[in-house]
Amino acid sequence: MFYLAEDDGTLERLLAEDCGGAGGEALVSHSDPWTGDVHTLYRITEPKRIAAYAGTLAGARAAIADGHHRTQVAQTYAAEEGAKSGTAPACKMVVLTSLASANLRIDPVHRGIRVPVDRDAMSSLPLRRETLAETRGAGIAARVAAADQPALSVWFQGDEAPELWTLDPDAAPADTPGRKANLPAVLLHHHLLKTTGVPIESATDGSIAYEADPDDIIALLERADITAGVFLPPMTPKQFALATEDGELLPPKSTRFLPKLVSGLVWCGHDADIVPG
Repeated sequence: MFYLAEDDGTLERLLAEDCGGAGGEALVSHSDPWTGDVHTLYRITEPKRIAAYAGTLAGARAAIADGHHRTQVAQTYAAEEGAKSGTAPACKMVVLTSLASANLRIDPVHRGIRVPVDRDAMSSLPLRRETLAETRGAGIAARVAAADQPALSVWFQGDEAPELWTLDPDAAPADTPGRKANLPAVLLHHHLLKTTGVPIESATDGSIAYEADPDDIIALLERADITAGVFLPPMTPKQFALATEDGELLPPKSTRFLPKLVSGLVWCGHDADIVPG
């Protein structure tokens, strides 16, 4: 599970001091052959130093960036086992990253709409449209990222080129979640698609394909596997914090947090000893 802490940046300072600094030699160092990311593991055992971390995060808000379902499973397991607070069965190990981290990236996950779309209804909404010359996925994604926000690109099946749409968030329904951030992914599902008769439930029933690589959306269009491709911009940590600060959930696959920790690098058994504090 991946949590983002709304601290003042102290967590990043402590990690910089302890990891690669005075913290000693690394226990593990692993280079991911696919992403090029380097994962380095250090152990911090000094009680006063651990207390400094605990004090930094005490009272800080934390948002679940990835792992909502795993969090619910862990809570259900603890309840079924009657696990006492502070014991391993009542706890769940998470990756905790500061929203102030300079290394945190929130990349988009692009959409391929598999079901019929009433394009006239969608494109008649209040928005500014511009035809793009780019036909490569990476080029389209770059244009969307550089556009005035909120914006996204839509390429309908059969069209020669995609369009860049600059959205009007004030035209969205009043109950649209995360209104403070006006995220294109939210406006897509709760406004644009709903207008065409594609409900929010379509996000999880197979009606929509999700691809991190924009070129994979192009491939789906070329094979006529989708009726439209939608290319989204990245998100800033500030936008994420604004969108989730009231406890509202974003549509599925709204975020792709990077870099990701290698699965299995660390783990904690349910019979482990948990040290208070």
